[in-house]
Amino acid sequence: MSTFTDYAIREIGVLQGDEISEAMDVNAVFSKGKEQQVAAYSTGAAQGANSDAFLWISIDAPVIPKKGAVLHSELLDFDEHIEFTSTQVLGMNNVFPSHEVGWGSVDGSPPLPVKWEKTRTTVLNTLGGAGGQARSVNDAGQVVGWAHTAGGQRHAFLWTLGAVNGVKSNPQMLDLSTLGGDESEAHRINNKGQVVGWAQTANGEVHAFLWLPIADYGLP
Repeated sequence: MSTFTDYAIREIGVLQGDEISEAMDVNAVFSKGKEQQVAAYSTGAAQGANSDAFLWISIDAPVIPKKGAVLHSELLDFDEHIEFTSTQVLGMNNVFPSHEVGWGSVDGSPPLPVKWEKTRTTVLNTLGGAGGQARSVNDAGQVVGWAHTAGGQRHAFLWTLGAVNGVKSNPQMLDLSTLGGDESEAHRINNKGQVVGWAQTANGEVHAFLWLPIADYGLP
């Protein structure tokens, strides 16, 4: 186990007019000539205040940060490019420039799963229901999270650009179903397309699951 006797801590800051921020994920792109990227959100102090997802980008990140070094940085506010009144980022991948995922809502409406690529926003929509959240994205741009079905249940999903095997109303979004119960959520996807999360069993218990693409693993 490594021990760190020399380290640096960076203040990410908040968006203009806000007082609170929280960093949710950091990618592994950190080398000379490349920018360190952190996915975060910013909000006001008042209860129920809208939140804004943003990307923190270091401009001159060294190969190894020196203790006490000050990094020039910029904050990219995703809300400047979309119509949402509230957004939150929950995950990012390790490509450069990075993709971020989370949710966006309008005036308190149910959140919708969202993927960001710099200034481009993609609303992933749902499994036929009212809302959902995107939780994780791999380096191929595949996204997992949860979304409401037409029947109102929360189900884990896998979203793949250009896919046609999803639900009829949203062919790019595949319903990962449950373990025999009503609801499920996907939390992470890796670069092999393996998905983990939780799902209810037929008797209502909540169990962890690992979802594997059958074609890639030769499973029956």
